[in-house]
Amino acid sequence: MKNMWLLRVCLAWGWRKLGLACQAAETLRFEAEDCVVNRDAVLADKFAPNRWTLWTKDVDAQRKWSGGAVLRSPEVKADRAMPEDGAPPLHLVLKNIPQGTYDLQVKRGRALAVSLDGKQWRRLEGDVVARDLQIDHGTFEFWVDDRFAEEKPEHRGASYLDYIVLEPSAPLVRESGTATSRRWSTASRWAGLCRPLRTAWRSAWSRGRLIRGNMRCASWSNPATARDGIASAGRLCR
Repeated sequence: MKNMWLLRVCLAWGWRKLGLACQAAETLRFEAEDCVVNRDAVLADKFAPNRWTLWTKDVDAQRKWSGGAVLRSPEVKADRAMPEDGAPPLHLVLKNIPQGTYDLQVKRGRALAVSLDGKQWRRLEGDVVARDLQIDHGTFEFWVDDRFAEEKPEHRGASYLDYIVLEPSAPLVRESGTATSRRWSTASRWAGLCRPLRTAWRSAWSRGRLIRGNMRCASWSNPATARDGIASAGRLCR
């Protein structure tokens, strides 16, 4: 009876840990204009050489831009010496983020500069700002600037920032040779779900003694055998 009660406590604790682990399982999307802290750096549908524009009057704006609006910089004909040159850096704060580990991405047009501290700047290559960001307190801030021009002169012009995405980080998957890639495979999803429950099972009482480190959860990597994994663990804890 005592062992059964302890087993139930362990299971309840394990499911709670599973819930916390799954909080970051959803991709979050933010409209860039809603995240701007220094709103005095933005003009609504007006252009200036030292301000961003919240542009809503583009042709086919609803089709081109999320929500029909986009943040547009002044035209950038050459790299700027300082972030303060041209339009001011945009200070962006994302809120109401469940605890978890995320990859930060933006939907943009043309070159942008990005900073995670407002001091150190780099050219944004692609759309990924940062990977494996551990967010524990519900908010995350970063900065975007129009500091860099497109490398080819014929492609230069205004830069655009449309929306921001926080996507749960995928585990690294080893490929052939030394290359690695990130992807959510079925096995990795179930392996991730298994970890908190495996921890709970390791703390379960078995035959009147507390056993740690002997529980198995390998079969949980395959959803088809998840039930077998629970049963196996249960037999070990009898």
